[in-house]
Amino acid sequence: MKRSMDSIKQYLYEVVGCKLCSQITLTVFISILAIELIILIPSVVKEHRRLVSELDHRTENHVRALIAQHGAGLQLSRHLEQHQQEFISATGTNLIALQVVTNAEDTYSWFVSSTSPQTVADMFQQGENTNWRQKHIVFDWRFGIEGIDYAVYTALISNSIQAQVIGYVLRILGLIIIISLFVTVATSLILRNRVLKPLLALRNALQLVGDDPEHPEHASLPTPTPNELGDVVNFFNRLILKQYTLLTNLHLKEDALAKNNSQLESWVEERTEALQVANQSLLQEVEARKIAQKEVESIALFPMEDSSPVLRFSVEGQLLFANPASQKLPAVKELPEGGIVPKRWLSFFQKIIAAGKARKVIMRWKDSIYDVHFVPFPDKGYVNTYAADITREKHNEERANRLAYFDVNTGLPNRVQFFDLINQYGHLGHPAYQNLAIIHLDLEGFTNFNQVFGQENGDRILQICSERIVSAVHRFDKHCQECMGAPIGASTTITLSRGATIARMGADEFAILLRNHTAEETRELADSVEQLIRQPLTLKNQQITLDVALGIALHPNGHQEITDLFANALSATQEAKAQGKRVCVYSSKIGEHIQRRNRLSHDLKFAAENGELELHYQPKIGAVCESLHGAEALVRWNHPALGSISPGEFIPIAEQNGLMPVIGQWVLETALKQASIWQQEELADFEIAVNLSAQQFQDERLVQLVQETIRRSGVSPARVELELTESMLMVDQQKTIDLLSRLTDLGLKLAIDDFGTGYSSLSYLSRFPVDTLKIDRSFIKDLAHKADDRNIAKTIIQLAKTQNMKIVAEGVESREQLDLLLGWKCDLIQGYYYSKPLPGKEFYQWSQSHMQRTRSTMGQSA
Repeated sequence: MKRSMDSIKQYLYEVVGCKLCSQITLTVFISILAIELIILIPSVVKEHRRLVSELDHRTENHVRALIAQHGAGLQLSRHLEQHQQEFISATGTNLIALQVVTNAEDTYSWFVSSTSPQTVADMFQQGENTNWRQKHIVFDWRFGIEGIDYAVYTALISNSIQAQVIGYVLRILGLIIIISLFVTVATSLILRNRVLKPLLALRNALQLVGDDPEHPEHASLPTPTPNELGDVVNFFNRLILKQYTLLTNLHLKEDALAKNNSQLESWVEERTEALQVANQSLLQEVEARKIAQKEVESIALFPMEDSSPVLRFSVEGQLLFANPASQKLPAVKELPEGGIVPKRWLSFFQKIIAAGKARKVIMRWKDSIYDVHFVPFPDKGYVNTYAADITREKHNEERANRLAYFDVNTGLPNRVQFFDLINQYGHLGHPAYQNLAIIHLDLEGFTNFNQVFGQENGDRILQICSERIVSAVHRFDKHCQECMGAPIGASTTITLSRGATIARMGADEFAILLRNHTAEETRELADSVEQLIRQPLTLKNQQITLDVALGIALHPNGHQEITDLFANALSATQEAKAQGKRVCVYSSKIGEHIQRRNRLSHDLKFAAENGELELHYQPKIGAVCESLHGAEALVRWNHPALGSISPGEFIPIAEQNGLMPVIGQWVLETALKQASIWQQEELADFEIAVNLSAQQFQDERLVQLVQETIRRSGVSPARVELELTESMLMVDQQKTIDLLSRLTDLGLKLAIDDFGTGYSSLSYLSRFPVDTLKIDRSFIKDLAHKADDRNIAKTIIQLAKTQNMKIVAEGVESREQLDLLLGWKCDLIQGYYYSKPLPGKEFYQWSQSHMQRTRSTMGQSA
């Protein structure tokens, strides 16, 4: 009862609280009431006439009976006086006067004692509009009894008729009010459900957008029933979606702008430092000139003590003086004292004397470089020359430029020179140099090579890759001219021609800038580079193969900002890695994919908190007895707007953003909580398997987190299995062995997932405390058709048996595959042959059905 009253109060609060609903409801109530009142008036008139007619008929019959019984004389008068109440009861009203006239013109009149005779005489003669006739009812009848004709006039009080009419009106009014209230309540209910609730939802959504305009997607409304308000909600949702898209694009542009701004700031800082250094050098040079001039002027005083070459030439080109230090100059050795300089020098001396300004010239003599200052003295007619040996400084400057613009390890242009070159092309307006293309290369898994083989061998791998890229480019285009001879700078001129520039952009990234190549030629070159890099190489007596992803961005006829060219190539490389491709050409569709990944990257941070993640479980079945051994927990993501997201799409995003430790911990806790429930529901021997990511495996708190999670769940550690990949185990093997030992000390089990796709080395396998090997599904897929896959699967099973390990075959889908695995004595089967991964409730139902089938089969076999 209390809950019903609370619901009514809430309903009244919602309806009354809405001004629009209150106005509409009040208008409906008043309108219905007015309409029914208009209908009531004719009904009241009709009821009044019916009551008067009924009274007329009833009274006439009674009076006729009295006249027939008593006549029209004194006997009738006495009867009326004695039996007045009986008359009132019979007729239903008060008779106050009666007049009977016969055909013999005999007249009889009767009236109550309170009525005067004059009143009785006049009452039947006065008009209808008099006040008395409005308060009384007058009837006149004509009838015959026993041959005598009678004319009878009666007067009755109309109070009873009025009372009945008033009662009738009150009853009808009550019914009208009830109907009006019912219709009004029904109308308010419809308004509440069809108008008020959607309007309130729309108002709250608008308030939410106003409070948090950066996340309008949270204000999206469910689509109501099709009507005008539904159209408004649809328009609102489309507006929210458009706002979200614009915000996402804006954030992307902001990120790109921030990145470009950071690069610009870095470039400005570098250029500012270079300018400061140049300014300092200029100041030093001016100061040196002043000193040189003073020293030259003071040659006569101490010319022999100067360690730098000092000379004096006359306006006619005659050598007037040369100190001992100048004798190391080849030109001076060939010119004896008092000799004349060649004509080109004579013309030079004459020009600077005529101008009266000092000149500076950088001169090379064999392996030496000199900074030579010529100071003219027009009034004295000679030129003093001061030469400073700057060979070491020039060599240091060239080395600094080399380090600033070239990669030390590979000798290729570095990132700074590459972007300087792109910017130079961007400022050139000639159509011949606007057909540019960039090929971006990313060596996949290079970090693992560094960790496994060491930094020195990693550098050697990069050198081999750079040599292969250069070789591929040279073989593809013999006319290309790499811009590798000199660093980019103010004094450097880049000759643009049909060719390519190769640069190392980062730790494991390279880029190729192509000029005047068609799209087909660019793709052909990318394929050639990819094939050459993938050729095996030998390192530390071990043959390895490099994986590479390439992205291509084209700049045809200036239809695209050249500053975006490298970013597009990088996006194409990311798309190639995400789609498992080797070469990918940038397109607008790839841009949309990048936007989708950016959205997923943002939303994935809150997926676990918002309850969007879900675990599915795929059973592990005993190969021989088909008993349920356990299940592997697999994470799924149900995005509220985009629907189900494949793990192959969001797991790489989580790894890239460092979210796998959080997601992995959520998976472990959820899986163990579910296992704890199942162990209480006839699944006591059930094992739960959970995958560990590489980021989790590198967490120093891993053992502690796993131990605390198992303790909180109440699941026996012996029923928990952690799955790891081969590549995770190969990083710092001694540290890995210690970590695995600490995990096995907790009592849980370890498995190597996707075995056969990595190193697959018996030497390391025997060192790790592993309980189970899982054959990768790639070897099971074509097991019935490919002999190589059969040999690999059979070898892995035999290898596991020699190490006393269990073996699990993943991806089993057919009976033919199962029979082959049974013949090789595989322990456990996992795949669609038995079941796809299922949500928790569906998995439990499937397990009960499977166990019943297994018991039934065993019973029949017995």
